[in-house]
Amino acid sequence: MFDDWDRVAGVRASPRRIFRSEREAGCQLFPSSELPYLQAARGDLNARDVDYLVAQRLYEYLNFTLHLESRVVNRALLTLSHGAAGVGLTDRMRLDACRIYTDEAYHATCTLDMIQQVTSETGHLPLPYDFVVIESLDKAACEVESLAPGLAQLLQATVFETTITSILGAIPYDAGVVGAVRGLIADHAADERRHHAYFARLFPQIWSGCDAAIRRAAGPYLAHVVATCLAPDIGHTKTMLMSAGLPADRADSVLATVFTPESVASRSRLMARHTMHLLSSHDVLEDTQTRDAFANRSLL
Repeated sequence: MFDDWDRVAGVRASPRRIFRSEREAGCQLFPSSELPYLQAARGDLNARDVDYLVAQRLYEYLNFTLHLESRVVNRALLTLSHGAAGVGLTDRMRLDACRIYTDEAYHATCTLDMIQQVTSETGHLPLPYDFVVIESLDKAACEVESLAPGLAQLLQATVFETTITSILGAIPYDAGVVGAVRGLIADHAADERRHHAYFARLFPQIWSGCDAAIRRAAGPYLAHVVATCLAPDIGHTKTMLMSAGLPADRADSVLATVFTPESVASRSRLMARHTMHLLSSHDVLEDTQTRDAFANRSLL
């Protein structure tokens, strides 16, 4: 998977993506499909408000990526590259883990660079961002960690690295999005396809090393990770809407209209399809408690 890494990895081959405020005619900073609340709030927003909210959604996406790569994925990759994961890795797999670590640090750098470029060019200042995902993931990991220290972090990285390819897939081809953003995400997606393949190959080794007690704890935890990974950040979205001038009760009404349990579950199932296939292929869902945990989160 990584034979040509030195030649094709983004950190080796991709140019710096430069954002200019003179955008392509009719293009915006982020896809309209990623801002479903705009239509619901359209009557409350003027053109400047819409432009501001699109910028904030881009910042949210980029900040999520920055934190995800540096705080979730790379802490697991450090363990793997050091050979300290309790998984029998070959020397090559350890080296590849180090390469992915390098990729992810580069992606984090590029996303922060883009945030600063867009801020400078548009004048829209990013709202403060709290990466609440990591708190939820780590708080729920206590039982798994007590049985197998370090396992929860490997499971987190596996889920994120096998779902993110779905999240990144369409945006590079959306001609309605400015070129610098599409290029940045395309570069990321190209690297993530290799990362996905690595973790898909690694997961069977992780899972086969878990005894029955660990699997009983880890299976339901995986359901929590998948659901958390894909859940919309309702709190941050409300903050964005209110910062654009919507009263709190109106923002709540818009969010309730857009993020119904059915729509959130449907999108999560679509984005999680590759991860769910991986888990099913290795009998993770054969355990009743695990299957119930996924079903209770509407992931089946």
